[in-house]
Amino acid sequence: MKTSQTSLHSFQLSSLSPLDGRYQSHVAKLHPLFSEYAFLKFRVFIEIEWLQTIINVTNEDKNKGNQLSIKSQKFLNTIFTKFSLEDAEHIKAIEAKIKHDTKSIEYFIKEKRPARDGYEPRDTKNLLVSF
Repeated sequence: MKTSQTSLHSFQLSSLSPLDGRYQSHVAKLHPLFSEYAFLKFRVFIEIEWLQTIINVTNEDKNKGNQLSIKSQKFLNTIFTKFSLEDAEHIKAIEAKIKHDTKSIEYFIKEKRPARDGYEPRDTKNLLVSF
């Protein structure tokens, strides 16, 4: 057996499953959906949706009328829509430091919060209280 065939065979044998081993070329199109990057991206999406909902429902129940403005909602949604490989790497770095996967997503979103300039005071207050 040639060296390249041996290393390929070893790779296939050490894969977690046949899907990332011998069938890798057949499932390559699934990587954007089932990779660690995709997992983190969708966890960010869930956290953002939860954050928006909790702010709006909490303030609605208290009859405060301090729901997130469209600008703040767009900002939060942009964190998800513009999520990059660098963002995923940053989340993993936070996770390595604090040893908590869910909190690392929360910290990542918290780091992305806007400076006060350009945002209505109620939006900044709502975001800061929620964080």
